[in-house]
Amino acid sequence: MPSGFGKTLRLPEAMRPELRIPFGRLTDAEGFDREVKGHGKLVTVGDYVTAAALTATQRPRVAIVDFHVERRPDDRLNDLPLFEGAKTLEVENPAGQIAAGAWDALMQAFDHPGPVVIRVRGEEDLMALPAIALAPPGYVVAYGLPARGAVLVDITDESRGRADAFLARMEVLNGN
Repeated sequence: MPSGFGKTLRLPEAMRPELRIPFGRLTDAEGFDREVKGHGKLVTVGDYVTAAALTATQRPRVAIVDFHVERRPDDRLNDLPLFEGAKTLEVENPAGQIAAGAWDALMQAFDHPGPVVIRVRGEEDLMALPAIALAPPGYVVAYGLPARGAVLVDITDESRGRADAFLARMEVLNGN
């Protein structure tokens, strides 16, 4: 299991700049549409990226959303078929943290045979890290990098190891 699995982790302020460096390949809207179309093992993290996938007619296998874009309420998912036939999980995940419940929700999502929407109360941004660490090989995790585009991470032993190394450096809260 990845470092911090099942625990609540907090991102130290000193590590924030590292998140501006893509964990995978950075792509623009056209490249994103081309790369995700037809990919049956897509995980999207964030409302903007999830909406972009749905608009490209690619339903994510796992979608992690909070109905906010850059911390402002956003309704772009309301008119898209996000929840149709999907299992929905809800999780509390405060800003700057990966809650213990987020790990469980991700495990349930990857164990479920159909599409899953993880609806986050709080903030979903950091959930890309445990998603990369937990996703089976062959999956692609997509997340947004504000003002730069979308990042696509092919799940391999190398990408999982990089996410695990980052998670290992995060602060564990209350031994949870």
